[in-house]
Amino acid sequence: MWAFLAKEEARQQFILVFGPGGVWSNFFASAAGFRGAVLLCQEDNPSRFLLIETWQSVAKRQGFLDEHAGPWSELLDRIAQLIETKAELGTFRMLAESTVRTRSRR
Repeated sequence: MWAFLAKEEARQQFILVFGPGGVWSNFFASAAGFRGAVLLCQEDNPSRFLLIETWQSVAKRQGFLDEHAGPWSELLDRIAQLIETKAELGTFRMLAESTVRTRSRR
């Protein structure tokens, strides 16, 4: 999980890169064990984001990055210009996955 502060002038480009169908998730799309990524934007600060990647295991992610070290480094260099600050918040294990559906009104 990562926290980012996008440069204000690059916020829309940041969303395109890290959002659905963006360069970030497309980079990992062929990776065994990659389940997806979610980009969250802070309500009261539209330049602040959380990126949550979900993987089958930490080892699958690291293995993919090791195998694709060159393209990974290039991707990080390309996106650096969009980011004011970034912080890795840590690796978390999913304990449960659920879908919440609204109840229909009767």
